[in-house]
Amino acid sequence: MSNWKLLSGVAAASIMTAAIVAPAEAQVTTSSVRGQVVDANGAAVSGATVTITDTRTGSVDTATTNASGVYAARSLRVGGPYMISVTTADGSAVRENVFLQVNEAFRGDLQVVAERTMDTVTVVGTTGDGTLALGPRSSFGLETIESLPTISRDIRDIARLDPLVTVDETNGGAISIAGTNNRYNSLTIDGIKFNDLFGLNANGFPSQRSPISVDALETLSVEVAPYDVEFSGFTGGTVNVLTKSGQNDFFGSAYYFYSDDDFSGEQVNGREVDQSFQETTWGVTLGGPIIKDKLFFFASYEDFEAEQLLDAEDLPGASGVSQATYDTVRQITVDEYGFDPLAFGGIDPVTDKKFLANLDWIINNDHSAKLTYIQNEGNEIQPRNNGADLGSPSTWYDRSEETTAYAVQVFSDWSDNFSTEVKVAYSEQITGQQALAGSDVANFEISTPDGTISIGPDFFRHANELENELWQFKLKGEYVYGDHVFKAGYERDDQTTFNLFVPGSEGSYEFDSIADYQARTANTLFYQNAVTNDENDGAANFGFAVDSLYLQDVWQATDKLTVTAGVRYDRYSSDGEITENPNFEARYGFKNTTDVDGLDIVMPRIGLNYEYSDNVTLRGGFGRFSGGSPAVWISNNYSNNGVNIDSVFQAGFRGDDLTNIDARNVPTAAQNALTAGDGDVNVLDPNFEVPSLWRANIGADVYFDIGQMEGFKWSFDYIHGVNDKAAYWKDISCADQAIGSSPDGRPVYNCGLDGNFLAGLSNQQIVDFYRDGEISNALVGSRASFDTDGDGNVGIDEVEVAPEALLLTNIDKGKQQIFTTRLGKDWGELGQLGSLYTSLSYTWQDSTDAHSGTSSTASSNYSDYAAADRQNPTTSVSNYQREHEFKIKLDWEKEFIENYPTKVTLFGSRRSGAPFSYTYDY
Repeated sequence: MSNWKLLSGVAAASIMTAAIVAPAEAQVTTSSVRGQVVDANGAAVSGATVTITDTRTGSVDTATTNASGVYAARSLRVGGPYMISVTTADGSAVRENVFLQVNEAFRGDLQVVAERTMDTVTVVGTTGDGTLALGPRSSFGLETIESLPTISRDIRDIARLDPLVTVDETNGGAISIAGTNNRYNSLTIDGIKFNDLFGLNANGFPSQRSPISVDALETLSVEVAPYDVEFSGFTGGTVNVLTKSGQNDFFGSAYYFYSDDDFSGEQVNGREVDQSFQETTWGVTLGGPIIKDKLFFFASYEDFEAEQLLDAEDLPGASGVSQATYDTVRQITVDEYGFDPLAFGGIDPVTDKKFLANLDWIINNDHSAKLTYIQNEGNEIQPRNNGADLGSPSTWYDRSEETTAYAVQVFSDWSDNFSTEVKVAYSEQITGQQALAGSDVANFEISTPDGTISIGPDFFRHANELENELWQFKLKGEYVYGDHVFKAGYERDDQTTFNLFVPGSEGSYEFDSIADYQARTANTLFYQNAVTNDENDGAANFGFAVDSLYLQDVWQATDKLTVTAGVRYDRYSSDGEITENPNFEARYGFKNTTDVDGLDIVMPRIGLNYEYSDNVTLRGGFGRFSGGSPAVWISNNYSNNGVNIDSVFQAGFRGDDLTNIDARNVPTAAQNALTAGDGDVNVLDPNFEVPSLWRANIGADVYFDIGQMEGFKWSFDYIHGVNDKAAYWKDISCADQAIGSSPDGRPVYNCGLDGNFLAGLSNQQIVDFYRDGEISNALVGSRASFDTDGDGNVGIDEVEVAPEALLLTNIDKGKQQIFTTRLGKDWGELGQLGSLYTSLSYTWQDSTDAHSGTSSTASSNYSDYAAADRQNPTTSVSNYQREHEFKIKLDWEKEFIENYPTKVTLFGSRRSGAPFSYTYDY
């Protein structure tokens, strides 16, 4: 199975790099220059004043060389062009047209001579131009971003240029980096953490689509194995986005895009498809000076609107249920239950609005500040059928996301040797999941001659609200001492979460026929709610924080070898209490109230960069990384404590009264059946440790020529990672020893059932009992006394003595082996053919784990993955492995009209398909 994608567009040629450094945590937003000044004989020049000028804004930074002739300038704005100059008694030197990338330690060596010389250097993301690389990294500047064809106008289209990034369109556009779970990545924009803080969205964003416009981007970088200790919050990779800032000249753009089904194909693998749609996008950007050389602004706004695209299976006809049958059921709902399940069609368009504003203030030559504001509001209609053949529009829901973020950063140079950075940021993410006809009525599933129909909000939309807030604080200092750059910092991320998630709180009914539905007589009812029958009492309201300290030394050991070594310490604290469940403690001997409070982890790292020759640079490193685990996994323990929420199942065949059903009022008998203290429990292992990944890499950049063809660049990296205390789920209500085996040999466990009932049953009877959920009295003999409802069968619920108890714990299994290589060449001017740049990459992955953590709830994480023995997991191929992936990028440019170039970019990828398993439903 393979996937091939090809995009084309009008844009500029670009260059992609394998690695550039002084890697920075995703929160880093600036760049730096470091170099040595020597005289004509190569001797160090001390006491010289080096001037670094940003020609866009006129801002000037100065630095004085130390006894070794070394100087450093920090907290520089990304991009350029910059000019670096020095004048001494022995002469002068200047480097022009220097471009910097995020937290790039540009090597700005200068040699002064009696007669002034001009040394022009252009940095476009290649390590051979004086930048320092430790691990695999891609950085994409403004030229690349503007040149890239992106149909969806999404930052994922830029990130996917990196050989180690895979965008899975079959999983909501999930970004997998280096073969790991999309939830284990980090995304920041202008220093603001922009992950989906709770962990529900497959795309990893707090929004339905890209959180900011691509027209607002200045640069985007992808880090996989950075060894700078500022990096944290991921075990997959980190995507760091910086947006544009104002300058002394005004600049801006206006754009409009339109697309509909006339621009798309009509067949998929030879099958005719009908996907009528229409969408528009428009936006504007503007940047410039408020006070020239002092205060600058940049703003961006984008508006997206589209008709909802529906699959044929979501509509009457293709679903198997006719329009006439649906119309009959709809009318009964209006007449008998008092609400309209809605007609198919007439759904409001989906929208997405993005706004960004930046203010940059150059206070003086030593101090600067930046203020960022980001807002995004978007929605998408989610068709649902709740397991039925056809879901009415009332079962569909409007999933909305609203994100607001602010950040203030202050950068200060207190001396030639000492600088600081202070940051305060706040973000709020609000997720709405509103059923189209309202969420305050029951869900009905009706059996009809055509198939089953779902009416009313789907099971998971009855009580579903989510809000997350995050405060970020950062204080960092850097000190240059001889050949060393020492760095120390403190950071705090403080997150609070409100999560109301009580599925089925309005009741979920099944009706055997249309006649029964019209008579308001149900066959079954499943009702789950807070034991007070007020769904709001089932909400989880909690918070947790991570305090971090780090210390690092970047040592220029020789003129060719740079060593980066440091350590980071993260400590967790929590706010909010998990309701204690005495029944749980009595069964298992420990409390269910364990949270993340007091957890900590030490992350040592070391990286090396060695300039073997002018054309060959070697790099490598080893270190520990942690973070990226979604908050939803912790939230499960607050919500599902077995005390606050209970459920009840009622059935007419058992004698329960399910007549005169009211869509807005659950039967009193069901409400009274809810009891506190013995429901299903999700719990954190008291011995739980922070999951992490030990990662090492070795790589190289090689520049070479082939005959008259000059300027080839070949890069490769080998990455090896080992999971340490990876997360997985285990049902501790299950006995340690299996009581039987399935036909294919998989073990069957007694999970919370009465051992007296199971004793003496044959292996086949045990297997059938678990499969069918009940067993006939005629087959179990004397154990028929367990048939408490007298229906002639013993059901699992009648012999359950302990509810499900899912333990989130650790396991030391799983590893990664990755090899990636790429070859690039700028062919330059090819006469009448124009200019051409080409890049080709290949990545091989071998990624294994004991649990891929593909879901948001403990129950589905435990049950919804392929396994031979969930109680004793084994290592297998990761869900996120893509064994082979090829990528190609071509940039072509030609001036058909002088000074007005035409530019075309092509990008294509081909990869092996996602791993899959054959499983038994038995």
